[in-house]
Amino acid sequence: MLERMKHVARRMKLQLSILSYAIEHPRLPRHIKWGIVALIAYTVSPIDLIPDFLPVIGLLDDLLLVPLGIYFIIRSIPEEILTQARRRLEQQGPRSFPLLQCYGLAFVFVCWSIVIGFVIWWMV
Repeated sequence: MLERMKHVARRMKLQLSILSYAIEHPRLPRHIKWGIVALIAYTVSPIDLIPDFLPVIGLLDDLLLVPLGIYFIIRSIPEEILTQARRRLEQQGPRSFPLLQCYGLAFVFVCWSIVIGFVIWWMV
C-alpha cells in the first residue's frame, strides 16, 4: 500500500513537471495557463484551503482536488504541446518548485481572504 502511494506521488510530480514545461509553450491558451499556475501553486503551497488537521475533509483536497485538476488540465492541453512538454521532461528532467511555494502561499492567502470577506459581508 505504501509503495503504491509513493508511486502515485512520483507520477503526480512528473505530471506537474510536464505541466510546468507546457505552460512555457507560446500557443497554449491563456485560460489553461492560468489553470496550470493555480494548480501548481496550490500543490506546492505549504497551506491548504481545507486545513489538514480536520479529520477526513482536510485530506480530501490533497487526495481528490489535485489529481482531478491535473487530469482535467492535461486533457485540455492540445496533444502536440503535451508531446513537446514530455520530450522536454525526458531531456531536462523533473523540475522543483521552490519559488512557487511563495506564490502558492499568496494564492491560498488571497482565497482565504476572499472567503472571510464574503462571510463578514454576509453577516453584516
